Amino acid sequence: MPKAAESITFSSDASYLLAGGLGGLGRSISHWMVSNGARNLIYVSRSGASSSEAIKFVNSLTAAGVRVQVLKCDVANEEKLSTSLSSALKTMPPLRGVVQGVMVLKDQVFSNMSFDTFMNTIRPKVHGSWSLHKATLNQPLDFFVFLSSASGFLGNAGQSNYVAACTYQVALTAHRLAQGLPATAIDIGKVASVGFVAENAGTMSEQNLVRMGFLDIKEEELHAMVELAMLPRSQGVENGYMITGAHTTVDAGSGDQELPFWSRDPVFSHMENLRPHLARSARGNAVEGSSQKSLSELLGAAMSLSGAVAYVLDALLRKLSRSLMIALEDIDVGKSTGAYGIDSLIAVDIRNWILREAKADVPVFEILQAVTLTALAHKVAEKSAFLSQDLKVED
Repeated sequence: MPKAAESITFSSDASYLLAGGLGGLGRSISHWMVSNGARNLIYVSRSGASSSEAIKFVNSLTAAGVRVQVLKCDVANEEKLSTSLSSALKTMPPLRGVVQGVMVLKDQVFSNMSFDTFMNTIRPKVHGSWSLHKATLNQPLDFFVFLSSASGFLGNAGQSNYVAACTYQVALTAHRLAQGLPATAIDIGKVASVGFVAENAGTMSEQNLVRMGFLDIKEEELHAMVELAMLPRSQGVENGYMITGAHTTVDAGSGDQELPFWSRDPVFSHMENLRPHLARSARGNAVEGSSQKSLSELLGAAMSLSGAVAYVLDALLRKLSRSLMIALEDIDVGKSTGAYGIDSLIAVDIRNWILREAKADVPVFEILQAVTLTALAHKVAEKSAFLSQDLKVED
């Protein structure tokens, strides 16, 4: 991440508000702001400074000479937020900057997602961002930064609620800029050392980011991104929108790693980092001697139909684990595809994957109606063009 052309200095006679600032990313950004002159910080948190980590953090800021106000308030409650902020600013200096970093993750396939699950993720980023926008219209802001996500740009089958919420923040940024108000949205990728991913290492969400090949963003790189977003548009992000994490480190020649879903999307055809298989093909730089064979190679070398079914089933389970964000060990091969909430969109993705990896044309309705995952794997093996014709009979 290149250093900004201009460095930011925070005024000791101004207040800065961080919604969700008591979390890992917020604490990191707060320390960085304090090291660059900030002395008056306002936090918005539904639970307030109630956890031991939050109490310790606030005490450390106070000990460093920072005035801290924690508004115990749901950021999505427009009336309560406005009242609480007005009350705080009676004793605090004028508000000069906002960082909106509130996030709630409720991952689930959309067809299985309840309204409450959808709204629990939507409210903090959509209603919360609008509440902060309205509550600060009369404040002399220098910056208003939305901490969004790369999922909003790339999409994610298991995070339709989160993707929608992040997309809204980008739209609200454009709305503010059109009104002559400061705003920048950062689609943040995988921050490795602080924040949600670091605090949830080993979980399915973190494993999915690793499998998709997201580059790790270091803490100091995060600070550099936020600094760019806070600078005036002429010195920082002119269009108000910064995308990070749009890259994959997945080896296009590795047999055990499937390229992320976006790598074959023509929408990203102009972004070489997102389509490594095309860049690799253009260079003619094939990797030989991979220790892991592809599904096509395994099927071509299969000695029996049952062996081919086993190869397909193993690959299918790993594909479903990635697509549905379900741990591999939690997938039961004896259950139907419908039991895992596979809808028509996911079924189309699986069909394309089957056609590409196994050279088997399996209609979408057969995927949706498969009585077991084993039965689906059997059908794929039988139809695979890689499997010898004389093996396509029952053992």
